[in-house]
Amino acid sequence: MDKTIILDNKEINLRSSIFTIIDYKNTFGADLDKEFEEIGKSTSSAKTLEIIFKLIYILNKPFRKEYIGFDKFCESFSLDALQGNELQDAMNNINELLKSHKKTP
Repeated sequence: MDKTIILDNKEINLRSSIFTIIDYKNTFGADLDKEFEEIGKSTSSAKTLEIIFKLIYILNKPFRKEYIGFDKFCESFSLDALQGNELQDAMNNINELLKSHKKTP
């Protein structure tokens, strides 16, 4: 499933697939579901922000033509990305993208 979000006045394409779960683990060494559940539970806004941008990074990866590390990806956003409703709208779209893989038979 694909979605497009606006963050820091940039259109960012996102795609979720089975590989999203695998790539998240391979890239960050963490379980996507466990980290996703941490959003809203964590008392650290820095940790929550890190998880959100890790999700955006992985979901955007299929659309990048060349490799860019997570740190450079984050550096491409200004602090303006934290203003307004853009981040909340992005999370709503990410939630929609990821909820389909959580369904159990």
